[in-house]
Amino acid sequence: LLNDSEITTDRITKNAALVLSGTAAAGTDIKVYAGIVLLGTTSTDANGKWTLTTGTLADGQYQITATATDGSGTTSGHSSQFSVVVDTAAPQIPQITSFSPD
Repeated sequence: LLNDSEITTDRITKNAALVLSGTAAAGTDIKVYAGIVLLGTTSTDANGKWTLTTGTLADGQYQITATATDGSGTTSGHSSQFSVVVDTAAPQIPQITSFSPD
């Protein structure tokens, strides 16, 4: 997940399209899920690295997992969950409620 905040470990992003990356065995097909919803598929490179850019996601918390399928069609179990929050909404407009002549 590409970070866009000042806190590198908060897993909160204002980007509605996530850029996810990971590793698996070289030459495998990767499916990435948010819960049971398939976000997309990609493949690992010769070094076992993969990257996937999701479509636009609604604001909310997502539990992201991935599976790998090898050339013979055998699919792994789901990876550990990676939690991320998409928050594209701006905060409420502040209001000035008083002043002091000092």
